[in-house]
This record gives sequence, structure tokens and C-alpha cells, in this order.
Amino acid sequence: MRLLGAGMILAVALFGLCSSTAWGATSGSVENENAVLEATCTFASIAYRGFPSLPNNVVAQTLTIHGAKVSKSTFTFNGSTGTDTIPIAVPPGAGNVDIHAAWDTNGFKGHFDLGVPLECPPAPSFSIVKRQEIVGGGGFTSSPLTGKVGQTVDYEIVVTNTGNIPLTFSGFTDEHCEDVTGGPGAASVAPRASTTYFCSHVLTEVGSYENSASDTGTPSVGGGSPATQTSNTAVVNVPPEPSFAIEKLQEVQGSATGFTTSPLVAEVGQTVDYEIVVTNTGNVPLTFGEFTDEHCESLTGGPGAGSVAPGASTTYFCDHVMTIAKPYRNTATDTGTPPAGDGSPVARTSNTVEVVPNPGEVGKKEGENGVVTATCSSISITYRNFPNKPDNTVTQTLTIHGAKISKSTFTFNGPTGTDVISIVVPPGTGVVDIHATWNTNGFKGHFDLGATLKCTPEPAFSIDKLQEISGSGKGFTAAPLTGKVGQTVDYEIVVTNTGNVALTFSGFTDEHCENVTGGPGATQLALGASATYLCNHVLAEAGLYSNTASDTATPPSGDGSPVTQTSNTVVVEAEGLLR
Repeated sequence: MRLLGAGMILAVALFGLCSSTAWGATSGSVENENAVLEATCTFASIAYRGFPSLPNNVVAQTLTIHGAKVSKSTFTFNGSTGTDTIPIAVPPGAGNVDIHAAWDTNGFKGHFDLGVPLECPPAPSFSIVKRQEIVGGGGFTSSPLTGKVGQTVDYEIVVTNTGNIPLTFSGFTDEHCEDVTGGPGAASVAPRASTTYFCSHVLTEVGSYENSASDTGTPSVGGGSPATQTSNTAVVNVPPEPSFAIEKLQEVQGSATGFTTSPLVAEVGQTVDYEIVVTNTGNVPLTFGEFTDEHCESLTGGPGAGSVAPGASTTYFCDHVMTIAKPYRNTATDTGTPPAGDGSPVARTSNTVEVVPNPGEVGKKEGENGVVTATCSSISITYRNFPNKPDNTVTQTLTIHGAKISKSTFTFNGPTGTDVISIVVPPGTGVVDIHATWNTNGFKGHFDLGATLKCTPEPAFSIDKLQEISGSGKGFTAAPLTGKVGQTVDYEIVVTNTGNVALTFSGFTDEHCENVTGGPGATQLALGASATYLCNHVLAEAGLYSNTASDTATPPSGDGSPVTQTSNTVVVEAEGLLR
């Protein structure tokens, strides 16, 4: 055993120090009237005692290890006793772990120095933690994330020397992460210090993307063997998102005017050609079936039995011969089915295209700077003879049957540009008018162009069903949900008057839904207005629960026949029992 030096003997005499530690030990303690210091190679614990039995006793404490000042801090405790534990890393070899404490608190003043002699062996160790963030997200985390195909995930891998000797790091690997930067390079990392590597990965496919990082820390000669550690596993889930767009275009056969979504004029006996372009806008392949376009003949094209990759398109072709002098409107519908396990089939309906053979239901008016073509469902404004410059801007006011409907701006590049606005024109004869003004690129002017139309009654409405697990707070959706037996599903069924006459609703049915309230009642629903029915259903057994709603709308006498529509189908999968 080593002999205590004169300074240590003096400290014992001055402070009444009592030590139970011998040189060569890896732990020990020392005490006096106001504290007990317990120290090991990894922590120092100071238990204060004999202080006033009052709140907020404050002590300033300085930690010294092997003669080097490590930290200075304050410790606050209530009552006569309190314990502070400080993590430390004591270097290899013999030396003291010392606490100098001083206080002047609650009328009690004093100080002490307590030191524990230790002789710690080399203890190389380190930790490695991997964190991740979707670029543009809310900060780095080690928790699982949800991303989309095409997004980039950034990673931070933090390596911390948790031992008591410096470490040199090498052999960093993160095989599923690219563009690695950072780290300590050839420099050693001191005890308690950290170094950070950075890398990233682009999400390319649906599924769960898991990865981890490994690194090797090597101590100096005589400090032990190299050690390799692997980080936590970071997980990013990319859920399947089956989705597609469907657009219908038309052209009068032989006109060579090109396919368009705008209204066309065709005479009885002429043929209208159609292209229906289906584009996979989701992140999983889709197999298409159940294509319908009930008013279109000679169907060709489409993908057949092959699947359509994300981002790819397929085109159907069909045509129709105009047989009667009446406006002809139609849409196309298709269903895309993802691979098993990648979601439910998705059905989409295209935009509506219109051909008007009756001159009374299409009007056209031309001026030097514009051409207005109006139908009972849309108005097309083609601007011309403007400066051949970018960002020509026009302010346009739309009036129907003398009533102002909207005011908007339209911007286009070059001398010409066309804006198409969907409208609803009431039955009868009236004017659809555009008042346009501009002061753009040094060119100033205005026009009023109105087309006279005679529109027939067109009673129509849409019905959309939405659902939410009661109390979930996630909001209503048409997407499939997962619930548990015993939970209640709330429903909203929204009916919207999409025609050009007021509608009275009756005969609402939703046979698998209870407690129906809401709806328009006996009140007529105006053009463009909506009404919402509410109902609910308790999930009584496990399995798939599907349901739809139907409603019937009746126009005023002489404005057409009643119309019945059925909503989309909503699906809830019920699992197990609530606990």
C-alpha cells in the first residue's frame, strides 16, 4: 500500500476525512461531516448530509480527475440530504477522483475537498446510434418512418467513445446507404467525445427498407483489442399506393383538328373518335380490367392482360356515330388492380366530353382578340393577337343569363392561349358572356363576347360516401379502413346537384347503416349545392364490411325524369374484439 502524502494527511486533519479506499482499487468511498463521495471508474456519487431541512439547498461542485479539472456544476436539493451522480471516464492508471464543493445556502456556509484514489484498467468501448429523416421532414429520429417512392432518406450515425481511452475508428460500413461523409477520419476520438457519419438513400420501391451501420474502434497499443459494434436498425416503410388517372379526348373523324377535351360540334351522321389515356400515378404495377364506355363502340387498345408500371400509360380507342340532334356527353371508367397484398382495386372515371349537334346548344362569338365558344356545360375563351412574350395576363368576368358567376385571371405565354371553364347553364334561352380586360406586356384592351344558347333541362347529381372510425379523429375518407369488433363506423353521404335544374330528394337508402339523419329533407337542392346524410354502424363480427348508399332526385315538372344514383362502395375490415 502506498503511503499518504503530507497534503493528504493535512486534508484528513482539516476535514475529518474518513476513507475506505486503497490504491489499486477500482472503486471506493470517502466521507466527512457533510458528504460521502463514492467513486468508480465510471461514476462519482456525492451524497450531501447535515444541510438545513429547507427547500433549494444549492452547492457549487468542481470535479477533478487525475489532477485535471473535468467539470463545474451546481446541484440543488430539498431538505437535509441530497445525492448527485455524475458519469465519468477515469483514465487508466493510478490517480484521484476529487470533488471540491462550496455552499452558502439557507444561512449555512461551508466547503470541502473529498478525493478517492483509484487505479482503473483500460476499458475501450463505444456506442453507435443511427437516426433518419425524410428530406424536408421534421428532424432526425430513430423511430420508424413512412415515406414515398422517390423520396430521399438522410441518415446520421453517431459514434460515441464510452470508454476511458482514445479510439481510432476504421471499417465503417452501411451497405444500403450511399454518399457516406463525415466521421473522424484518421484522428482518434477522446473518451466521452462523439463523431458523426452522414449518408442517404433514395426510396425506389414499395416495402419495408431496413438498414444498420457498423464501425470498429481500436485503442492504442496495450489498451485492449479492437471492438466492432452495430447500430440499431432504422426502418422506413413505403406503403403501396395504387392510383391512376384517366383522361378522355375526342376528335371529329376526318377533321384533322387533333384530339381535345373541349366541346366539339358534329352533325348527325358524323363519327367522333375517342382516345382514353390511362396513366399509373401510383407506386405499384396495376392490371386493368372492367373498362367501360357504354356510349362508345369499336373498342381497341388498352394494356390487355399485361400490367402497367408506375408512371407508364396505356391508351384505349373507340368511336361513336352521331345519330340524333341532341347533345352527346360521355365518360369512360376503368379499374386498376394492384398485386396481392398491395392494396384494393381502384376505380376511376374520366372527365366528361361533349359533342353538340344542335346549333341551339352551342354558341360562338369572335372578336379581334378573342373567340368565345360556349355550350351548356363549358365555355372556351381563345385569346389571340397578343404580344409574343411570356406571362400575358387577362382578367375575365363570366356572366350567365345576366348573373355574374365568377371573376378570374388567366395567364398564357405567346400570342395565343385558351382557357376552358366548366359551367352550368340553366334551361331556356340566354347569353353566356365573357368580359375580358388586359394591360399586359405593353398591350392594353378589352372585349365583351357573348354566345346565345338554348339549353335543355339536365337533372343530375353525384353521391359520395365517406367513413371514419368513431372517435379516431382521423377524418372521413373513401379509402378502406381497419377497425375492431365493437367499434362504431360513422358515415357521411354527400349528394351534390351537378345538373342545371333544382332537385328534390327522396328514397334515400343505406340498408347496412343505422340512425340516418341529415339530408336536404323536403327542401329543393339548388344548382351546385350539396347536402349531407349521416349514419353509423357497429362492427358486430370479424370480416369485411362493405356498403353503399342510394338516393333519388326529382326535378321540377317538365324538367326531366327522376334520377337515381348509387354511391361508391366503402369497406371496413373488422379485426378481433376490443379490449
